[in-house]
Amino acid sequence: MLFTNTSSLIDAEEYLKIIEQKLDNSQYYSRITSSIAEQIDAKLQHIDSPILNIICVLTVLFFGTARDLWKFVKYEIIGIPKIDPRKPSSGKYLRNANTPVMHCPVCGAPGKPNGYTKAYIHQYICSKCGKHFTENTSLEKRIFRYILLVKAVAMFRYGLSNSSIASLLGVSRNELKRFISSVDSKTMKRRIDNNFISLIKTLVRLKKYVLVSIDTTFFGETAVILIKVNHGKVSIYLARGENIRSIKDALNFLKSIEPKFHSRLIFLQDGSPRIYSAIREYFKDSIVIRQFHNPDMRGIVHVHFVYNEKQYTLVIRWDHFVDDNDALDKYRGLLKGEAILGKNELILYEGDVIRANHMLANELQRKINFAIGFGMRMRELPELIEKDHDSYLRATRDRIVSMVAREIREFQRLKKYVVLYASEYCKEINNAVITGLRRMLQVKLERYSNLFLLKLYRSLRELALCSPSKE
Repeated sequence: MLFTNTSSLIDAEEYLKIIEQKLDNSQYYSRITSSIAEQIDAKLQHIDSPILNIICVLTVLFFGTARDLWKFVKYEIIGIPKIDPRKPSSGKYLRNANTPVMHCPVCGAPGKPNGYTKAYIHQYICSKCGKHFTENTSLEKRIFRYILLVKAVAMFRYGLSNSSIASLLGVSRNELKRFISSVDSKTMKRRIDNNFISLIKTLVRLKKYVLVSIDTTFFGETAVILIKVNHGKVSIYLARGENIRSIKDALNFLKSIEPKFHSRLIFLQDGSPRIYSAIREYFKDSIVIRQFHNPDMRGIVHVHFVYNEKQYTLVIRWDHFVDDNDALDKYRGLLKGEAILGKNELILYEGDVIRANHMLANELQRKINFAIGFGMRMRELPELIEKDHDSYLRATRDRIVSMVAREIREFQRLKKYVVLYASEYCKEINNAVITGLRRMLQVKLERYSNLFLLKLYRSLRELALCSPSKE
């Protein structure tokens, strides 16, 4: 098993530290490449495109030799001019053409074109420090080879020999052997663990909460368990699969954190029960936030916490803390999980609810049943108001309450679930509502209290039909 840190991987092979840059969201992103990109220290300048992440993704997903892929990356993705040896005049940089260039491996600044070598390789001079370099010694090529070696480690852990990996990826056996042995060293593992723990202890001593993110991705059949602290240091653990044992092994080094600090740890994960079970075995008093991604639950978050020595599970929508202006549901519609709850609604369960799908499904069905039931009863609106007014007169309340008005507001709020999941009832509900309102036109309202009618009128004024196409 391997437990290491991406920044230390670079140190092991004496690769330069490169930038921590927040690249724009892109279809090329994957969780592993984005975590690697965010961890590399900032040195590159004037980069405003996702080129480096594209390199990472293509390298990680590549199954052949690296030579052809590097040609594709530099010519097709980065876009430097392609030189044809049969046409020496081809591939030249033109003045003021704004053609992409490679970047300096020392300071990260963009290079100035400086002709090409006898092997038809572009040469550059750094615009900042003056260093001479080629496309094969550029910063992009170093990142490319670094990610290639990360993939080699995953293949090695899966059981491939050094010579097989070297042949598949186009990396020399000596370089691969040095890299894997340095990554595997106990000294490096101990240093990484200490740095990780030191950051957590520093934060909790400052009485701050510590966010520990856990995620898993895969290289073939190799599971890569990523652990990040407050969007800072990151550690990687390679295993044969995502199971409770492998996740516990990945979290094992965190056991040195004193129990009194556990309540200040906030774990962020996806909905995986295996990750959650492993966290709970070591950190019973911590807060765990689980964000679901499966189609039936997408849009729902479980927050597990302890209060007065009891476990509770809070279920909310994941846009609960997002301003209305930033919410995406008005552009893409409600996700299935979002449709179960209103934005400001929540459900609190006593106990550790790991799988709440059936409970939430029951909650959704309850809302649908109420909206359908009350909608059908709207054809009896005069009788409902008569009974409601009698109850109002008998009650001894300072506050004016109309149960029909309250149910109309509840129907207005919940009828969207009928539109989404039981639209075949909409026509019948609409007929019932129209019938009830027409019957109300024949009712003499003088015998009702003015305050009661005012309450009822405010609800009826907002009443709308249940329509799957337009409300």
